[in-house]
Amino acid sequence: MLEVKLNKYGRGVYATQDIPKNTILTIDDLLVLNYDKEEPTTTVKKYIFQYSKNCYAFCLGRGSLFNHSCFDSNVDWNIKRNKKLPKIEFYTLRKISKGEELFINYGQNISDYL
Repeated sequence: MLEVKLNKYGRGVYATQDIPKNTILTIDDLLVLNYDKEEPTTTVKKYIFQYSKNCYAFCLGRGSLFNHSCFDSNVDWNIKRNKKLPKIEFYTLRKISKGEELFINYGQNISDYL
């Protein structure tokens, strides 16, 4: 259903077939880190998900390869909180056509990239 290919951003995730709306694409493990004393750097913030007030998480699976889009995301995500094994689920927001690149919004605003 998904393949990783090189593109102008480095890599991207593409649909190998048409995918219906609300389809779960992948459920990946999360590495959760606490930042009580120091927030992550600006560069790191572009690749993390907010887990809780003082914790952020890195996706450890295919979901980490989705490119970001503030305006044209076609995939969304939902964190499944579990103290022993937290997960992140990625699902389609609309019908995806074969060959289309999949984009998510990591939660940042466009101003974070300027």
